[in-house]
Amino acid sequence: LNYGAQPFWDTTNQIIYAMGIGFILAAMYYVTKNIWVPITAHAIMDYTALVFSMHSIYFNVAGYNDIDLTSVLIFIIGLLVAYITLIKYNRRLGKQDWFY
Repeated sequence: LNYGAQPFWDTTNQIIYAMGIGFILAAMYYVTKNIWVPITAHAIMDYTALVFSMHSIYFNVAGYNDIDLTSVLIFIIGLLVAYITLIKYNRRLGKQDWFY
């Protein structure tokens, strides 16, 4: 729905970023088996995003014209961190699978 309400690249960057963070939050839940751990991490991320983006309330922030490199890096790092975490966790449990 955001594609109709905001610029194309803003929404695309938002999706890429959310997927990267989602990988990390899913891995946190998988390892801890406690839903409150990723919920708390998500709340902290939302709060810090609010604090660090306060400048956009006072200044006009233009939309992106292409893919934001930061979003892509967060996606790749999130995917790698989640995958490595899950492999290490499963190895501790005695599983040798590389894929799930």
